[in-house]
Amino acid sequence: MEYHILNLGAGVQSTALYLLDADGELKDELGIKFTHAIFADTQEEPDSVYEHLEWLESLGGVPILKGTAGKIGDDLLKGENSTKQRFASIPAFTLNSDGSKGMIRRQCTSEYKIQVVERVIRRDIIGLEPRKRIPKNVTFTQYMGFSFDEPGRAARAKGRFEQRGWNVMFPLFEMQWKRFDCAEYLKGRVPHHVPRSACVFCPYKSDREWANLKESDESG
Repeated sequence: MEYHILNLGAGVQSTALYLLDADGELKDELGIKFTHAIFADTQEEPDSVYEHLEWLESLGGVPILKGTAGKIGDDLLKGENSTKQRFASIPAFTLNSDGSKGMIRRQCTSEYKIQVVERVIRRDIIGLEPRKRIPKNVTFTQYMGFSFDEPGRAARAKGRFEQRGWNVMFPLFEMQWKRFDCAEYLKGRVPHHVPRSACVFCPYKSDREWANLKESDESG
């Protein structure tokens, strides 16, 4: 049994992949056809992301499975992670005692995204009990939406997946699509603005994104 699974963040690049698959273009270009898509929900995305996700689900494409490790904002306030251990830190900005600025190491992606996707694959797709081995006759590949202008991110992700013995592919990279190409494709395919997927308090935002979030999102 083979599974081809899209890691769906519901942002620009992964939305482009989901729709390229639905339109049959990935199969024509690369011989790829997804069997599932997985959305790892931190429960702290902007409202626009959840609304966009509902629109994607309404299209009737490959099934979108959802998983979560809990609400990351609540865990952050309690100083705990989802298993009540030391919190997996977000990349928050800090002010050092000498007045210089710093940033905390990002650990949240692993627990609230990567591990959630793996759990959905094992339990909901393959149907494994906890701690059971994946049968030898079962193979799967994860597909990620890193684009051609993100070679560093793609290389780092590939290394992490290979260390765990998991197969990963980057269709946009193989097609040499940049984020701009994805945005252009979506203009003629999606009847609304495709939001950027990130927690409402994620520090990796521009001033413009913070302003838009403050004006438009109930969570802000």
